[in-house]
Amino acid sequence: MGFLRHDKAFSIIELVVVIIIFSIIALVATLKFGPYDAMKVDGAARKIASDIAYAQILAMTRSYNDTPTQYIVINFNPTNDTYNITRTRPSQPVTDPFTKENFFIVDFKTGTYQGVDIVSANFIGTNLSNIYNSLCLTVFRGIPQACNDAGGFYWPRGDLSSDGEINISYHGKTRIIRVTRQTGRVYVLNQ
Repeated sequence: MGFLRHDKAFSIIELVVVIIIFSIIALVATLKFGPYDAMKVDGAARKIASDIAYAQILAMTRSYNDTPTQYIVINFNPTNDTYNITRTRPSQPVTDPFTKENFFIVDFKTGTYQGVDIVSANFIGTNLSNIYNSLCLTVFRGIPQACNDAGGFYWPRGDLSSDGEINISYHGKTRIIRVTRQTGRVYVLNQ
């Protein structure tokens, strides 16, 4: 019975085999879930772009008594990673066509797009020295304008002097949603 050994240690070959197996598992997991990050940030970018287009349609199809002080406003809050759509004068909520809720609020801290960060939202007007996080859409053709919250109401500050941009990111993947200043065209750029 001297031929049987009762060693309780691993050999180098066994350790190398275990390390190789764990490396293969880690590689497969990385390849499987890596594209998910890009898909999530792409989905969030398309959501923002479609919501801006929806707000433009609202601005074009609702007369709001055809007064020049009526606007559809998209207010981005990069600190809380939220944005909402409202109409001004009188201030009224906009119904979300997807959820059918009376308040159109998108929160990236919960739900499908949880973890997506709104890095910045920049809409610069011709008469402005500051950057505002709000985009006003006029009744006339949904043309975007920079707006400023003055006394509880959003007042237009002229046409955008440059294209508006919303920057979002998720796990190092970033996207820019751009709104052209003269036509209001909304599109997504990959970084």
